[in-house]
Amino acid sequence: KTASGAYNDDGTLKSNAQVIYITKNNAKTVTATVNGQVQTGLQAILDAKQKSNTSNDVLCIRIIGMITISDLDYTSSSAQGLQIKGKSSYTNMNITIEGVGEDATVYGFGFLVRNSSNVEFRNFAIMAYKDDGISLDTDNSNIWIHNIYPEDVKDSKTFDEIWPEMVEVLKAAGIKNYTIWNTGT
Repeated sequence: KTASGAYNDDGTLKSNAQVIYITKNNAKTVTATVNGQVQTGLQAILDAKQKSNTSNDVLCIRIIGMITISDLDYTSSSAQGLQIKGKSSYTNMNITIEGVGEDATVYGFGFLVRNSSNVEFRNFAIMAYKDDGISLDTDNSNIWIHNIYPEDVKDSKTFDEIWPEMVEVLKAAGIKNYTIWNTGT
């Protein structure tokens, strides 16, 4: 099986997926139901996924336009920005964060993923992030990262130059079953 995040193997959304559209105007006020409780604000929604077994609460978070750190309700990671953290090692999170349109961008923050499984990032730019654009910390699996565009693409190393280093970093962090995909640059 190749499905991850909020999608089935055939590319359709899982039947129980909540689709949440995030704009600069609603990142603090957007709502979703997690574990039977309505949560308000993007980080609050992600934090609620950590508290208990919420694998049935499938989230498809769609970024529209540019979202800055000041647009967010708060961030749970001072080093990265938004945090996706499972309750324990390899927690099935069932989250997709995806951009809609060519201008989908997060600015001034990145993502910390820890103790998580089945998380997908796709189709948006990450600019002026804190430490890392996407930090894959301890005990993650089935993390998909594709069509993510950092601000410094022109000056970055090629895939072949960074891949051996990436394999060692992922292995040391206990990360397994990962996909990193770049379609061009």
